[in-house]
Amino acid sequence: MAKTKPLSERERRFVAAYCGEATGNATRAAELAGFSPRSARFQGSKLATRRNIRAAIEAYRKKLERPSIADATERREILSDMLRSAKVAAKDRRGAADILNKMDGLYVKKLANPDGSPLRLASDADLDARIALLEQQVKG
Repeated sequence: MAKTKPLSERERRFVAAYCGEATGNATRAAELAGFSPRSARFQGSKLATRRNIRAAIEAYRKKLERPSIADATERREILSDMLRSAKVAAKDRRGAADILNKMDGLYVKKLANPDGSPLRLASDADLDARIALLEQQVKG
């Protein structure tokens, strides 16, 4: 196994932010580590793929693992047991089902315009045309 290069102070801050406040968002972690907002996306992507940083992230996560903390599988089992148990109040069973659905990503936020019509996302060409029109209006 090859030796990994030691992390710089900024890289250590990136790892801590990536595993902490940025919750896996490399761009946000780069900003928190001290990179400029303009370069954070590039730097975060670059840092997140480096072997020594990936190893540090994995080591940081392993350090946080404790037998007393339920992992996702255990939480899912507990919630499933609650959902199936007749001894649990109906309100709590619905709550367990709701949490399980959220864990599985079953709820999709539907976006709509204020009048209720479906939200239409503009293409890059539409946006370019609108920007050109606005620039003409400003000049004109």
